[in-house]
Amino acid sequence: MKILQTVLESNRPKFNEYLKIHGSFVWLSDFEIPYHNAKFINQVFTISHALGIRQCVWGGDAFHLEAFSPFGGADHDADQEISEIDEYLPGFLEPFDKIWFFVGNHDQRLIHRLNDIGVMITNKTATRMLIAPETALEFKEKVTLSEYRYAKAGKNWLLEHPKNASTIPGRTAQQLSAKFHCHTLVGHTHNAGKTMFNGFYAIETGHCLDSERLAYNSTIHSTRPQMAQGAVLMWWDSTKQDYNPIDLTPQTINFYLSSIASNKTRKATKPDRPNRIRSKR
Repeated sequence: MKILQTVLESNRPKFNEYLKIHGSFVWLSDFEIPYHNAKFINQVFTISHALGIRQCVWGGDAFHLEAFSPFGGADHDADQEISEIDEYLPGFLEPFDKIWFFVGNHDQRLIHRLNDIGVMITNKTATRMLIAPETALEFKEKVTLSEYRYAKAGKNWLLEHPKNASTIPGRTAQQLSAKFHCHTLVGHTHNAGKTMFNGFYAIETGHCLDSERLAYNSTIHSTRPQMAQGAVLMWWDSTKQDYNPIDLTPQTINFYLSSIASNKTRKATKPDRPNRIRSKR
């Protein structure tokens, strides 16, 4: 049957240019420079480096941008905060060959402030405004930055910094898995937990910041869940053509560090096998 062609195609753009990631990577989100937790992040980088992982995904809120906060009582010293970004950012770039960065709500604070005064700007341009000239070239070579707040990995993984966040740990990831029928890796909530939901992984990854440095968290209590620290190592299994997610938390990370150290020790102390000489018969 011939289909009528009376309705013209819309000339409006489709929003389907999200990041697509392949291969093993380590996931960090919500480290919010300059409120990051250097000790925990260095431990995560040590593990990923030892395993030969050279890709990192920044799952939103790489920068805190307190100076551009819409909330009352914020420290609006932009010069100080940007100078701190200059100091700390190179350490996040150095260990990796490739970094995938999709933005979170904190990363968008600058563009929202500029939008409020009529200046229209993209996330990419706003981020470049924050990067020191000495770091700009390395950042440009290594980092692929998205205008979206999500990415996809492999065939069936959705990586998210969503709009919503439930106070129930794991609930946001489960709802996204149910909505999109896929595995989910979710930042933004500052909760940590790995669940299986309708046959899919639904993982809330925690944060990589130092919560004791946040005044709103440390000077007044709320009924929200305690912030949970975490990162995820996404190991690509070429046999099953899918990822094995390995959660890294303060409770598990020392196990992985000691395992790597023990393996190196065994390799260093293992004697070489003598060559076997077979007699001719």
